[in-house]
Amino acid sequence: MQGSVGKSAVQLTVARVLTLLITLVSAMLLSRFRSLFEYGTYSQLLIVIQLAISLFTMGLPNSTNFFLARAENKEQRVDFLSSFYGLCTILSVATAIVLFFGVPVFESFFENTTISDYAFFLVVFPWTQIIINSISNVLVVYGRIKRLFVITVVNAFVSVLAILVAQWMGLGFKEYLAIYLVGEVVVSVWIYLEIFLLERKWTFKINAELIKSIIAYSVPIGVATLVGTANIEVDKLVIGYFFDTDVLAIYTNAAKELPLYIFSTSLTAVIMPKMTKYFKDGNAEEAIALWKRAVKLGFYLTSYLTMICIVFAPQIIAVLYSEKYLPGSSIFQVYSLVLLFRTTYFGIVLNTTGKTRFVLYSSLLALMLNLGFSFVLCVLFGPIGPAWATVISMAVVAFAQLNYSTKIVGINVRHIFPWSDLMRISIFNAILGALIFAWTHFINLGVDVAGFAITVVAVGVSLGACALCFYRDAKKEWNELK
Repeated sequence: MQGSVGKSAVQLTVARVLTLLITLVSAMLLSRFRSLFEYGTYSQLLIVIQLAISLFTMGLPNSTNFFLARAENKEQRVDFLSSFYGLCTILSVATAIVLFFGVPVFESFFENTTISDYAFFLVVFPWTQIIINSISNVLVVYGRIKRLFVITVVNAFVSVLAILVAQWMGLGFKEYLAIYLVGEVVVSVWIYLEIFLLERKWTFKINAELIKSIIAYSVPIGVATLVGTANIEVDKLVIGYFFDTDVLAIYTNAAKELPLYIFSTSLTAVIMPKMTKYFKDGNAEEAIALWKRAVKLGFYLTSYLTMICIVFAPQIIAVLYSEKYLPGSSIFQVYSLVLLFRTTYFGIVLNTTGKTRFVLYSSLLALMLNLGFSFVLCVLFGPIGPAWATVISMAVVAFAQLNYSTKIVGINVRHIFPWSDLMRISIFNAILGALIFAWTHFINLGVDVAGFAITVVAVGVSLGACALCFYRDAKKEWNELK
């Protein structure tokens, strides 16, 4: 379970980059092949499913990093995996039952009477997502990054294949969802087999004492995850309540978080088990030093990509989702600021030290702020209001968790984070972005072929400028991390 942080992060990033590309292709095809109403209905289904998953799993996936990393022998690992996946399966059944009987409520809230046609999707899809999403942390702890690469890429490819098959056969939206669901079921069964092969042993019983420990650890994170998911979905719920299904479709794509922070999340996933061990051994300074290097490396990329998304929002929207989604360009620009808060997980110190209660408190505060601001700003400014509410709430929870982390490890807030480096990188990208933005408005950059060509050139030139300024420092931090 040991290995180079740098090497593991690169392998995991490559896997997620390929998954990102395939997922983007999937979004591009679905946006083009399906009407705004169908895509809006799909968004409504996903909102309900994501909230239900967060409610019933209660942070269980996060427990794998903590318990597997601390397991001292094969028996403890087998005991945890058997109990964990047994519990996940039981909770999946409970989720399916609640969603099935909740269909009338969902139809009333969204004023969409077609949701009942997709009840089968609401029943089965949550189970597949619970199982598929659980494998990442497990394989990272085991150091099986190559295996994770295969699973994630195949799973992403399944979604594209389902769209192409449905379009080729001229099938309706309901038939498309059925094909997609079959593929997800196959991948989920495959993951059960992969879990068995990790230790080549399985016990068909749930360790009650272990489950109590898992729940004690996971519930604060789980409630925070539920709150966090609600925080992500609350703006869409507000949009769905005030506006029709077509507007929700545009907002959903415009407010979709492009996973351009995959390198940062890969670093976070790899360093979490190592930070857990450092804190367990009393090496808090080593754990913080490792985190600061990962944050700085991740911010080089996310800060630049945030600038690119803001400047070239119309061109990106047109390429990804087609020109019928261009009314959401301003929403996309606001949501791009979320990338800055995805540079790292601000509650990583709380998770790796087992101090998860404050994660819940800060997330509850963020949800209340987001809900309140979403309603007020939606009334005042229309669909862009909830987007700003999301950014504000994320900033609050990030800095609240960071501030509390300083009390846990006894390190001053000025030293727990590479503030000066992040400020320097931000100022550079802000100035560069302002210059490019002024230039694009001067030439009236469009979304035609010429506009896309100019965009590609501009991105290449600006990336080169960033590389010239930051390559030496980034290489130094990378070598230190390795």
